[in-house]
Amino acid sequence: MLAFFAAYLVGQHFSESSLHGDSGAFAGVAQHLLHGKILYKEVWDQKPPGIYFLFAFFEWIGHGNSQTFHFIQMFFVFILVFFLLQFYNQCYKKVGWYFVFTIPLFLFSFMHWGYYYTGFYTEEYGSYFLLFAILLLQMNKPSCRMYFLAGILSGISFLIKEPFLFLIFGFVFYIIFTAELKIKSTFVFILGSALPVLLILIYLLANDAWGDYVKYLSFSVHYSAIQDEVKPGFWAGLKLFFIEWEKNVPLLRLLFWVGIGSLLDWKNNKKRWHFGAFYFALFILSALIPTLGKVQYAHYFIPMAIFGALFSIQGMFWFANRIVAILDPFIRNRYLIRLWMPLFLIFAVAVYGQESYAFLWKGKFPQPVAESSERNSLLNATHGKQSLYVDMEYFGYYYWQSGLIGSLPFPSPYAGFFDGTGGESAGYENRKRFKEAFLKSPPQIIISRKNFSAAIVSTDLLNYTSQNYQLKDSFLNCMAEMSYVWSFKTAR
Repeated sequence: MLAFFAAYLVGQHFSESSLHGDSGAFAGVAQHLLHGKILYKEVWDQKPPGIYFLFAFFEWIGHGNSQTFHFIQMFFVFILVFFLLQFYNQCYKKVGWYFVFTIPLFLFSFMHWGYYYTGFYTEEYGSYFLLFAILLLQMNKPSCRMYFLAGILSGISFLIKEPFLFLIFGFVFYIIFTAELKIKSTFVFILGSALPVLLILIYLLANDAWGDYVKYLSFSVHYSAIQDEVKPGFWAGLKLFFIEWEKNVPLLRLLFWVGIGSLLDWKNNKKRWHFGAFYFALFILSALIPTLGKVQYAHYFIPMAIFGALFSIQGMFWFANRIVAILDPFIRNRYLIRLWMPLFLIFAVAVYGQESYAFLWKGKFPQPVAESSERNSLLNATHGKQSLYVDMEYFGYYYWQSGLIGSLPFPSPYAGFFDGTGGESAGYENRKRFKEAFLKSPPQIIISRKNFSAAIVSTDLLNYTSQNYQLKDSFLNCMAEMSYVWSFKTAR
């Protein structure tokens, strides 16, 4: 019930938020995949394949329902709460059920709520799959089947976020040190991890898209090597992350140091010590992810927050048990002993929660225009049309909402696709590819900002669009900007 309640709160607060941001781009590519387009060969973006197939699955089960991704978001919040409750249950059980009341401490504030506003990032989805894998490995004497399933989940997380390979190494070492059948269990886990990767490889080879996938990898390597003057470097980004963490959940950072204490107390923490060491290792390994490139965005640090929260749970239970052990000889009523910690945490959350808990008593997340209103405007503008090009970065969800796709290989006009960000040769080839596809099969509808993006400007298509397209409509979008609708002058 607590998990459902938490999911409901999140769903209600963000129910009118549009899928703007990275998730919007994922939704746009996924819409093309559902229409038979081949990933990287016929529809291209700069993320790993797993996230697009995951979004395609979401869109498939939603059947075009406008609330699909809000339900998905609620579902993942439910899963997160369920995971945390299970970790509670597997931790020191004698502490008591009172600790369920502390779940908001970890759910409602270990990440900045802005992440929920625009939908989840690859780091969040990948982390959820790894949390599920952790839960399987912490079962009492996990079977080979559990190791195999944990491997599959880890492989999926790698396909969603390639740097999660570092975290998978952490899983391998954990199995080697804790499994009864070390060699067999490790082999089964690695075999399970390889299975989803193998399926994607077969898909790419069967559709003659391997070369295009290699080009995506090359682009990603070049992109990560570019220093963005606007975004902070690793140490500056890490500092901002901890400042934000402190702002949203000051107690969690305190409990993180309590977790360190649990690692140092081997004598009183023998049964759980390897779990705490595992969580801490995942926290450290996740800190390596932002170091892989010169560009660091805030969401790169999300896995650190997630596994840091897990490590803090471990520390909190160790601390509570040490207090119980100290007070037990002096207080006969054990319920009073076990009740002090949850009550303290609840009080601290109420005092220090700050903006992280504002959504508990506030209405819906404030937005210039509700998602339903934006969707209705989009459907009116694209009614009766067969093809669409969204010339707006991060507005790829317009494809999903309208049910339309286009013939262009780049549904999202990210400027880096066409300049030298991903390598000069890649930029030249992408501009050529975009222009050829546009002239061969012009979209019936173009939706853009006031000015066309670099995709059209850099490919010398401004004259063509000005001669062949006319402004049909405009509407306010979720970013308090106007979306302009251009229609092809000759019916197609």
